[in-house]
Amino acid sequence: MRKILFIVWVIWIMTLNAQVNIAVLDLVGNNVSEPDAKALTDRLRAELFSTGKFIVLEREKMDAILQEQQFQLSSCTSDACAVEVGQLLAVEQIVSGSVSKVGQTYTVTARLIGVEQGNLLGVGTCDLKGDIGDLLTCLGEVAFQLTGNQPVPRSEPARTQVSESTSLKDLPEMVYVKGGTFIMGDVRGDGDSDEKPAHHVTVSDFRMGKYEVTVAEFDKFISETGYQTDAEKNDGSYFLMGSELEKKASVNWRCDEQGNPRKASELNHPVIHVSWNDADAYCNWLSNKTGAKYRLPTEAEWEYAARSRGKNYKYAWGNFDPEGRKGGNIADESSKRALGWSDIWKGYDDGYVLTAPVGSFEPNELGLYDMTGNVWEWCWDWYGRYSSSSQTNPTGPSSGTYRVLRGGSWNNAPINMRCTNRNINLPGNRDNSNGFRFVRTE
Repeated sequence: MRKILFIVWVIWIMTLNAQVNIAVLDLVGNNVSEPDAKALTDRLRAELFSTGKFIVLEREKMDAILQEQQFQLSSCTSDACAVEVGQLLAVEQIVSGSVSKVGQTYTVTARLIGVEQGNLLGVGTCDLKGDIGDLLTCLGEVAFQLTGNQPVPRSEPARTQVSESTSLKDLPEMVYVKGGTFIMGDVRGDGDSDEKPAHHVTVSDFRMGKYEVTVAEFDKFISETGYQTDAEKNDGSYFLMGSELEKKASVNWRCDEQGNPRKASELNHPVIHVSWNDADAYCNWLSNKTGAKYRLPTEAEWEYAARSRGKNYKYAWGNFDPEGRKGGNIADESSKRALGWSDIWKGYDDGYVLTAPVGSFEPNELGLYDMTGNVWEWCWDWYGRYSSSSQTNPTGPSSGTYRVLRGGSWNNAPINMRCTNRNINLPGNRDNSNGFRFVRTE
C-alpha cells in the first residue's frame, strides 16, 4: 500500500508550480554541536522560504516521510545521497551543507542540488567571527545566494523601482505577504472586550519589514534629515525597569536609562523611545528616499501577518508555550531574576532582560521575526471599537485620541502577548518598550 504521507505530499506539491519545491537537510556540524547545527538549519529554512522563490518542506513532514520510507539520514553526506533523499521526498531541489568552526571563525556552506540530474545549481557561504549565535544574522545572505538572484515569482507584484541614489543594500529586508480574507479579533474567546466582535476582514497583498526597525537603521534617518524625536524635543522619555514607570530628560533613542550613549552591540536592537510621530516620520523619509510607498501597518495588516495570513494562532509562533528560540523576548525568568517581577511566563527563560537583537528568535511561518515580544509595534490606526460588518483594507477611525500598538514586548506577561491584543498610547508618547516596523505597498 502506498504511504499516505508520501501521497499527500506529492499531490500538494503538484498543485504549486509557481515556486521551486525544495527540502533542506540538516547542516553537518564540524566543531559545532548537533543542536546548534539543527537550529541554524531551521533558520536557513525560514530564510529560504522568505525569499519568495522556494516552497520549503517542513522538518516534521520530511522526517515523517523518510521514517515511513525507512531511510536513515545519519550517514547521508554526499551529493548522491542528497539526490536520493530528494527523490524520496519528491522535491525538485535539495539543500545540503555544513557549519564549521576554525579558530574563532564560523563558516556556513550550503549547496543547492537539482534532484532530477544531480547537478550543482548554486552555493551559498557565510563567514563570521564571534559567537555562533551571530550566524543567525547572515543566513539570509546564504539563502539569497542560493536563489541565483533570479526574478521573484510571477504571483508577486513587481519590485519597486529604486532611485539611482539608493542601492539595493540600503533597502530594508521585506517579506511578501499575499493578501486574503481572515477573521480578525477574538477568534479564540480569550480576548479583551475591545477585541470583539470577531469580524471578517480582507487585506490586499503587501510587503512587511522582516525585522523591527533597528537603532542603526533609525540612525541613518536621523543623520540624513536632522530630525529630532519627540523625546529629544519634549523632556525625554519614559522607561520601566522595576515596578514604576519613570521619566528622564536625558533618555531618548540615542541614550539608555542612565543617559549613556547606545553601545555598538545595541545597534541591531529595535529602536525604542520613539513615538508614533517619529515612526511615521521615518516611513515618510524612506518613501521619499526610495520612491516606494512605505508606512506603518494597519491593525488588520499587522494581525493578518502576525497570525501567518490569519491562522487561528494565539501567538506568532503558534498555540504552544514558548520553548527556547521557538518563542520571543517576553517577561520571563530572566526578568524575575534581574527585576524582581512575578508576573512572568514561568519556567521560560529567553536570555534577555530588556530588548534583544532583532531576529534572535525563530520567525513565524511567513518569515517575520519578533511579531510576539521584544517591543510593542506602532500601527497606523487611530484606536476605536470594531465593527461587526465585513471590511476590506480597513484603516481604522478617521480621527481619534490614541494610536494602536501590537505584539507585546520584553516587559509583558502571557496575557498581553496574544496576536489579537490591542495596546494604545498617545501619538506623541514614547517609552522603552515601544518600537515599530513598516509595510510597503505597490
